Amino acid sequence: MGTVYSYSERQFLIYSFIKRVGPSPENCLEALFGLQTADALYKLKQSGYLRFTKIRGIDFWLLPDNGYFDPLKQETIAWFAVRLEQAEGKYDGEYGSSPKGNRFMFTYSPGQIHITDEVNRKFVARLEDLRRLPFKECLKWEKHTKTP
Repeated sequence: MGTVYSYSERQFLIYSFIKRVGPSPENCLEALFGLQTADALYKLKQSGYLRFTKIRGIDFWLLPDNGYFDPLKQETIAWFAVRLEQAEGKYDGEYGSSPKGNRFMFTYSPGQIHITDEVNRKFVARLEDLRRLPFKECLKWEKHTKTP
């Protein structure tokens, strides 16, 4: 779909978020966009901009042309993006910017995001923390094990 026409800034922001991040759980979107999110989502669905699917008890919102996706991966990435943006950081695909403007790379492994910053410090953020805690409290130093 090309340009999104909407009379609601919230609808535009939600659509833009899903376009950047991918399929996102409804409760995740509500954490970022507030109590009117459900109404905005259903209006976007009625207009053909989004569709809805339920996987393993989780309500995901996605673009109409989005095919198969890994629900655990998408839930983890969406919560990571939400917590980062709530903290005034920026999510940009495989990169992000901290609230202070420091860039970092991140990768996914089941149920967690691994972050490497510009000075090679490594952190991990786990889905169970991302669901309930602010960004800063989700970051834990990543422990390294020596390989023989």
